[in-house]
Amino acid sequence: ACPKKKKQTSWHPGFKEHARRGHSLALFLVQALLAALKDLNENQNKDIDELLLQFQKEEEELKANFSKADLPKDYKKAFKVDEKFVRDFDVSLFFKGRSLCHTGRLPSQTRYLGYLTNTQKVGGPGVVGNETYDVGVNDKEVIANPTNGSMRLAWEARDRERCPAVIKPDYKDFFMTTDKVGWAKLSFPNDAEKTAYNYVPSQFKGVIVLVFRSCDWGKCEKGFLDEEDYQKKRWEMKVNSEPVIEIGDIGAGAMLLKGKDGIYFTPNEEGAYDFEIKVNEPNSFVKVSSFIIF
Repeated sequence: ACPKKKKQTSWHPGFKEHARRGHSLALFLVQALLAALKDLNENQNKDIDELLLQFQKEEEELKANFSKADLPKDYKKAFKVDEKFVRDFDVSLFFKGRSLCHTGRLPSQTRYLGYLTNTQKVGGPGVVGNETYDVGVNDKEVIANPTNGSMRLAWEARDRERCPAVIKPDYKDFFMTTDKVGWAKLSFPNDAEKTAYNYVPSQFKGVIVLVFRSCDWGKCEKGFLDEEDYQKKRWEMKVNSEPVIEIGDIGAGAMLLKGKDGIYFTPNEEGAYDFEIKVNEPNSFVKVSSFIIF
C-alpha cells in the first residue's frame, strides 16, 4: 500500500509477530461466533425476544461471577504500590472496581464516537488527513500557540504515517499543556461520557490514576516532564482545587494521585473531576495519555 513503511528493520520480526497475534485474536473471535451460531441453532424454536433476554441474563451472571471471583495469589505482581505511599488500600479495586477512562490513545471508540471530545465529530480509522473524528492538534501547535486555561488533545507528526491506505490505526495521542499556559484545566467525565456510560458518581471510590504518554525505548524528548519532575516542583497539579501533594508510580507509566487526605478525591457538584496542571519549568511540557477514576 505504501512505497516505504516506517519502523522496518532487519533485526525485528515486525509484521510476523503482529500477524501471529492477530491470528490468535481472530481464532478466538471465530470460536465465539461459532458458539453463538450453535446456540441459535439449538434454540431456533424459541421466541427471539425471549431468547435474547435469556442470553443477556446469562451474560450478566457471568460478569457478576467474574467480578466476585477470588484473584490469583500473585495478582499484586501486575503492578507496584509502595505501602509507604498508601495505607489500608484494597488494591483489588484495580481489578474488580468500577472504572472510567478518559484517554487520548487510538484506536478508541470514545474518540470515534465523539464521547471524549464531547462533540459531533465522529468516524473511524481513516487515512491520515482524511479522518472525520476529532483528531486534536499537532503538539508543535500547542507549543507555538498556547491556549490559556485548557489542556489540549494533541498528537505527534512522527507518529503519523502518510499513505493512501489505513495501515496503522494505533496512535499514542495525549492531553498536553506547556509552561506558557499557566493553569490548564480538563474536566472528566464530560456530558457525553456521563450519558454514554450511565455515570453515577457514588459508584466510584474517587481513586485517580494518571498515565503519561509513553516514550519509545524509555527515552523521552527534551522538555518532557514526568513523576520525578513533579517531586522537584517542576510542575504541579490540582483535582477539584485540591493540590496533589504526591504521585506514586504503580508501573507501566501509571501514577496514583495523593492529596492531603490520602488517595481518595471527592467529585465536584456536577459529579465530575476538574484536573488542573501548571508547568513551572521553562521550555517544558506535560503529556498525559489517560486519566482514570476508580
